[in-house]
Amino acid sequence: MLTPALRRFRSFVLMGGLLAALTGCASKNPMDYLPETATYIAVNMDKLRSSEGGKRLMTAAEKTGQKSVTSDKLKTAYVAVDTTARPPIAYAVLLGSGGFAKAAEADLKSQGATEAKMAGQTVLTSGPMTFLPMGDDGMLAFGNQAALEKMVATSKKKSPSALQSPVFKQVLSKHTSHGITVVADTGPIMSMAGGQLDGLAMMNPKGAEALKEVKSISLVLDWDAQPQAEAVLILPAEDKRADLAALVNTMLTFATTGAANSPQMKGFAGMLKGLAAQPNSEGVALAITIPKETADQWLAVAESGALAKMAGGAGR
Repeated sequence: MLTPALRRFRSFVLMGGLLAALTGCASKNPMDYLPETATYIAVNMDKLRSSEGGKRLMTAAEKTGQKSVTSDKLKTAYVAVDTTARPPIAYAVLLGSGGFAKAAEADLKSQGATEAKMAGQTVLTSGPMTFLPMGDDGMLAFGNQAALEKMVATSKKKSPSALQSPVFKQVLSKHTSHGITVVADTGPIMSMAGGQLDGLAMMNPKGAEALKEVKSISLVLDWDAQPQAEAVLILPAEDKRADLAALVNTMLTFATTGAANSPQMKGFAGMLKGLAAQPNSEGVALAITIPKETADQWLAVAESGALAKMAGGAGR
């Protein structure tokens, strides 16, 4: 038989367990904080650092004052983008080697980041972004308190996480081999296309039908002597991939002709010329090579300090 004191203790434990179940507990695993969205970006920092263009991008990024994101300790950055919000909302999880969180925190403070309380957490704000160290090797990055609250709710399993998302699983399957990986659910895009799909159906009925079955689109980017990208329309139905490739190639022809006839778009027409979509094991792939001259112009603008000016303006 339980004594009154034991009965009270048992009631306290049961009430505490119920409260924990209702409120949830924030996770200590940074990846548990990444919400489920329609679009994800992964940046493989080691891949970028080992490439010619990536090294120059890192140099340009350092000019924005964000040394923490170019630190050798940073290994991977995952960004979830809610494209349905206006403006879009980004949630980021930065993962590094041992000691990354403390090193990044020290860098942010040395660069003038301000410390504040947000959603019960001590955070550091630098320009338009706010950071929350997570454990020894993680860092959360977000734009405001509402975004942090969403990430905390996700860690408490009150909202779906990226780890449950088929789109994010595609990111995980690709990002170890590429500098930058982007995967987006095509559902929201298709819903916005509306009547344009009807126009495509009149032009190419089989291709338009195949396009409706595309589940997602991926883009991988690597930058050595010049940027190399591959976009893939992910289509499970293997027998419809040739039809989809034919539709994409027709659209490329129209786009190339239209760009060539526009004085402002002639340079873009040169990039489109010669592109051809091909069926592959995932769907339909389109390989894109950015001319070295164009890439060098982009890097020159970044290295001139323009990125720093843009970052400074965004923080005001």
